Amino acid sequence: MRKAKKFLLNAIILSGTSLLVRMVSVSFGVYVANQIGSEGIGVFQLITSIYMFAITVATSGIHLTTTRLVTEELAVRSPGTAKAALYKCLKYSACFSFGTAFALYFAAPWMTSIWLHNRITVRPLSALALSLPPLALSSVFTGYFTALRNATKNASAQILKQGIKIVITLLLLRQYLPQGIDGACLSLVLGDVAAEVFSFLYLGLLLIVDQRKKAQKTKKHPQLTKKMLGICLPIAFSSYVRSALVTIKQVMIPNGLEKSGISCDEAMSQYGLIGGMVMPVIMFPSVLLSSVSTLLIPEISEKNVQHKNGQILHVLSRIFKITLLFSICISGILFAFADQLSLALYHSLQAAPYIRILAPLVTLMYFDEIVDAILKGLNQQVRVVGINILDTIVGIGLIYTILPWWGLAGYIAVIFITETLNALLSIRRLCKVTKFHIDFQGWILSPTICIAISVLLLRILCLSGLTIVWTILLSFVIYLVLLLITGTLKRKDFKL
Repeated sequence: MRKAKKFLLNAIILSGTSLLVRMVSVSFGVYVANQIGSEGIGVFQLITSIYMFAITVATSGIHLTTTRLVTEELAVRSPGTAKAALYKCLKYSACFSFGTAFALYFAAPWMTSIWLHNRITVRPLSALALSLPPLALSSVFTGYFTALRNATKNASAQILKQGIKIVITLLLLRQYLPQGIDGACLSLVLGDVAAEVFSFLYLGLLLIVDQRKKAQKTKKHPQLTKKMLGICLPIAFSSYVRSALVTIKQVMIPNGLEKSGISCDEAMSQYGLIGGMVMPVIMFPSVLLSSVSTLLIPEISEKNVQHKNGQILHVLSRIFKITLLFSICISGILFAFADQLSLALYHSLQAAPYIRILAPLVTLMYFDEIVDAILKGLNQQVRVVGINILDTIVGIGLIYTILPWWGLAGYIAVIFITETLNALLSIRRLCKVTKFHIDFQGWILSPTICIAISVLLLRILCLSGLTIVWTILLSFVIYLVLLLITGTLKRKDFKL
C-alpha cells in the first residue's frame, strides 16, 4: 500500500508538472507558429528531425539503462552496486555524447545543403551540437532519479528547462526574427541549447547533494559492465536504425508533397501544418500518460525481477483501463470541437479538418505509449524498437509510393497506417508475454458511447457563450458522470 501511494504521489507530481510544462510549450509553439508561419515551422521540423537522430546516438539508450540497472540493484538491496552502475552510465554517456557532438558539428554544412536545400545557413545545426553532451548526461541523472521514485527532482528540472528555453528564445527572436526563417530557427535552437546546459547544471547539483546525503561506498560488481552493455547496446543500435529511418522519412515527406505538383514553399507549409500545428494539439493531453509511463518502467521492472506475475497483471488491468477511458475521452473531444480549438489557437480553421481526421487515432497512439513502457519494464525493449523500425520502414515505403500521387491526403493515410500497425503489434506482443486480455465492452465500447453522448448533449444545448476551455471541461465532467452511472468507472480502478 505504501508503494502504491508513493507511485500515485509521484504520478500526480510528474503529471502536474508535465502538464504545466506542455501547456506552456504548446502555447509558446502557437506563438512561434503565428510569428514565422507554417513554412518556417516546416523548416524547423526538419531541423528537429536531424536533431532527434543526433540525440538518439548521443544518449544511446542510457536513460532506460540507468533506470533499469539502479532499480534492479536496489531491488536486491545492493545500493553500493547501484552507485557503481550510475558512474558507469555517466562514463558511457560522456563518450557517446561528445563523439556525436563533434560529428554533428562537422556534418552540419553537408546536411544543410543536401537535406535542408540551403533554406537556412549552417548556424542552427552547428549550434545544436553544443547541447548534446549536457542533454545526454542529464538523461542519466533523470534515469537515476526515476529509479529512486523521486519525481520532484525531475519535475523541477522540467520547469526550469522550459522556463529558460522560452525566456532565451523570446529575447533572441526580437533580434534575429528580421533575418527570416534562418534567424527564427537559430533563436529556437539557441534557446534549446541554453535550456539543456542549465538543466544539466541543476540536475548535477541535485545528484551531488543526493550522493553526499547517502555517503554510500561504491561497490564494484564484475558483471556490471556486461549487464549495462547488455541493456543499452541492443537498445542503442536498434534505436540508431529506427531514428535514422525516421529522419529519412521526415526529409522525404516535403519532397514527396512537392512531387504531387505543388511548390517547394507550399510543400514545406503543408508539412509544417501537420507536424508543427496539428500533431502538438493531438498529442498535448498525452503528457499525463507520458508521466505515468515513465514511472511504470521501474515498477514493472522490479516486479518482473521478483517474479510477481500476479501483481504485474493487476497493475496492467488498472493502468490500461484508465488509459483507454482517458484517451477515448480526448479523441471524442478533439473530433467534436476541432473548429473551436483551431480558431482559439491559430485564429483560423486551417488546422481544424486535420485535427478532426486524426482524432480517432488518438486512442491507439496513447494506448501504444503505455504498452511500450510496460514492455520495456518486462525486458522487451529490443522488441519494442524492432516494432518501431518495422513501422518506420513501412512508412518510408508508403511515402515513396503514395505521396507523389495523393499529396497531403497520402500523408494523412501514412500516419493512420503506421500508427495502427505499431500499436497492434505492440499490443499483440504484450498479450503474448503476459497472457493479458482487453475487456472490449467495459474499456472501449462503453466509454465510446459515454463520450459520444457527452459531446452531442453539449452540441444540442448550443452553449455558444462558453469558451473552448469551459466546453472541454464540461464535456469531461458529463463524461465522468456517465462513466460512474453506467458502472464503467469504479473506485477500485484507482487502486494499484
